[in-house]
Amino acid sequence: MLNRHTEALAEINKKIGELAKEFQERIAIGELKGEEDITSRLIERLAGVLTRTEPGFTLQSKAITIDKYKEEPTIGADILVVTSYASKQINISKGFLVQAKNLNHGKNLSTQEMNNLRKQCGAMLKESVESYVWCYSKGSIRVQKAYTVEKLRTNRPDDVFYTYFRPFMNSFLKCHHGDPNLDLTAFPRLKRVVESLKIPNVLMIKGQSGDGTAPRGGGTPPPDSPLPDLDDLAQKLDGREIEADVRGEVPVEQRLLRVTSDLETYRASETQERVEPKRIQLWNE
Repeated sequence: MLNRHTEALAEINKKIGELAKEFQERIAIGELKGEEDITSRLIERLAGVLTRTEPGFTLQSKAITIDKYKEEPTIGADILVVTSYASKQINISKGFLVQAKNLNHGKNLSTQEMNNLRKQCGAMLKESVESYVWCYSKGSIRVQKAYTVEKLRTNRPDDVFYTYFRPFMNSFLKCHHGDPNLDLTAFPRLKRVVESLKIPNVLMIKGQSGDGTAPRGGGTPPPDSPLPDLDDLAQKLDGREIEADVRGEVPVEQRLLRVTSDLETYRASETQERVEPKRIQLWNE
């Protein structure tokens, strides 16, 4: 994103830090335990943090869980994060892959668990060098490079260097890292990666800004960009119909289809009721 969004990114970075601290505390008291539960909740909450509207700048995010991939495979990834940003000055897209582990700092994995983690890292690296391991614990959420974990000869992932969740996400939003081949606008490849690694959690982020001068229309968001609609991408990735909106209503298109279907059923039943008695009468005659 552009340097002029420094203030907005600083506020987002602060919220990400607060979110990480909250999850660490919930892990410490046992409220969050399993990797799947922690991951899906974290990604969902992160989408809320990464949603922002202000004059000349908007940030939209959507987290989806693909049910058929929720059972963690032996080889694969847990998370795909992908973002696209559009403005008059720059258009950029990038993303990264994650394998998540619920692992206290300095703890060893079993030999089998570590071998599986190495294989998972290798599978992610075949798709993107921007692959990471997130280690959840009561004291921190640590981020490690997948290629260093894959080469590790011990059973303790914390033997390699790591950073923390907050600076990692801040660096990503500032475009300091991320794979440009993981692109919201290149959906066929994105879908293939999700299917190949059976990724259950996907976080999509779309940012756009105006010309950086006066707010458009007295403070309205910037105009629509060529970036894709996140709901449309979520529907295509998940393979399900778009869910009802926040008011609990069914989308207009689905309501029209339902009304049409109900009307056809009603007409058929009316016709049957009018015809069947006549047939019976003729039969009795």
